[in-house]
Amino acid sequence: MVVLKRLASANVLAALWRFYRRTEQAELGLISAGVAFFAFLAIFPPAAARRCLQSACWSPP
Repeated sequence: MVVLKRLASANVLAALWRFYRRTEQAELGLISAGVAFFAFLAIFPPAAARRCLQSACWSPP
């Protein structure tokens, strides 16, 4: 049983190491930074449209 646990943990560590190497080669950090940047930029047009509609529909008393 102990041998199986060691083999399983060795396989998990090997799989994690392979995953790390593949993601390092794919430059996922750079890709995720680009996605986050453009998602942040995509927030402002809907917010501006909401503000324009809000000011057009509801005037202060």
